[in-house]
Formats: sequence, structure tokens, C-alpha cells
Amino acid sequence: MADVLLVPFVPRSFDVWTLEKVGALVNEMLPANPTLKAFTFLNRADPRGQDNDDAAQVLSETDTLEYTKMSLGNRKAFSNAAAQGLSVTELKPGDAKANEEVVMLYRYICDIRSIASKNIAAR
Repeated sequence: MADVLLVPFVPRSFDVWTLEKVGALVNEMLPANPTLKAFTFLNRADPRGQDNDDAAQVLSETDTLEYTKMSLGNRKAFSNAAAQGLSVTELKPGDAKANEEVVMLYRYICDIRSIASKNIAAR
């Protein structure tokens, strides 16, 4: 079973409208996996504009999934890496901004898992 569930949302209406259904699915799984932590973040976020803020507002209002302020921008490096079967951090030449975003999200999740593991061990 998973300790952490990451649910990316593109800051567009159709994607954000699925939030309620995703939350219901997570709630269905909690009895079987009560330590599961579910997080949302913006994926393919715009460089600027109101759509990111609007989507973040909706994502932060859900009880089942915790909104992280981490986001991955809509960068060509992600599709270039995927086309080669690579992570964006493995792509040559690299994209510093894409690398930084992925590493920040990774570190955030690792910190959460570390805290959760300590809490479970303390029980």
C-alpha cells in the first residue's frame, strides 16, 4: 500500500472539476489504509495569470487532499524527457527551472514521509 498519494491537477476547469470524485475515492480507501496521506499540486501551471490562483483556491478547500504550494510549470522539458523515457532531471541538456520544480516537490514529499514515519513509530 502507498504511504503518499500525489494527485496533479492542471489549472483548468475540467481537471479541477474532478477534485470531488478524487476526494471520494481517497475517502473510500482510508478504512483500508488509514495512514494514507493524499496531496494535490498544480501540474502544467501557467507562468502567470489568474487560472493558477483560482485552481489553487479550489484545491486548498478540500478536506481529503492536502494542497501543496509546489507546482510544476508547463515546460517543454517535461515532454522532451518523457519522449526519451527519462525524468526531467536526467534530460541533457537540462532545464534548470524544471529540475528545480521536480526536486522541490520530491523534497517536500520526502519530508512528509519522514514526519509520517516518525509519527507511526511513536505510536
